[in-house]
Amino acid sequence: MSSPIHIPGDVFPTEILDLLVILEKADILKHHLLIGSYAFWVFKAIYKFDYFLITRDIDILLSKKDHYKRDINAFMLKNGFRIIPSQYGFVKYLKDNYEIEFLIERKGNKEEPVLFSNLNITAQPLPFLNILTERILEITLGENFLSFYVPAPEAFYIHKLLISKRRKGAHKSKSAKDLEQVSMLRKYIEDGQLKELLSKVSLGKKSLNSILSAEEELFEYYPSKVIGIKRLKEII
Repeated sequence: MSSPIHIPGDVFPTEILDLLVILEKADILKHHLLIGSYAFWVFKAIYKFDYFLITRDIDILLSKKDHYKRDINAFMLKNGFRIIPSQYGFVKYLKDNYEIEFLIERKGNKEEPVLFSNLNITAQPLPFLNILTERILEITLGENFLSFYVPAPEAFYIHKLLISKRRKGAHKSKSAKDLEQVSMLRKYIEDGQLKELLSKVSLGKKSLNSILSAEEELFEYYPSKVIGIKRLKEII
């Protein structure tokens, strides 16, 4: 892992910064991964591009390497969160209209929630989250140097391309946002980083074709963002 990257504290809205502080006190941030749109906020701060984004979902990808015993559920309730149960057995934590959800890589087709007994929380299993853990960045934030981790841009890029083709039903509308985000990120990613990442992750032919197809849409919809940039099919 490379050296920590420092970003200013005003990158995030005050409410998000407050929630990150709570997660740090719960000893979550140093063991697990901030993913989703708030990871994209970090890239926005690092590369200094303009992008207006409002989301109330904070996604944390849990690591099974965290074996320390502590009651995260009790800690969240003590700090003013409400539990939002799911019909599938996992829960979200709601505070000030922001939702924190814990996720885990899904193995096979099992969609049952995964209990982290040492943390006393359940996580929702989703496929392909392993892509996000192949290379990560350590971030320090603000004057207090709050420390947390996000996926590296190349991991974020490949994962977003893949899931943009898999969204269905009510989630299909998010595909456009997926492509818009990665269109802004692509020029900051080296071809070799993408090639190395794809050589490490285990993807079937169908998944790889989905990634290549999504990238073709990206090049079609956002041509000004990818001028002079090679397509993945030219790299791998």
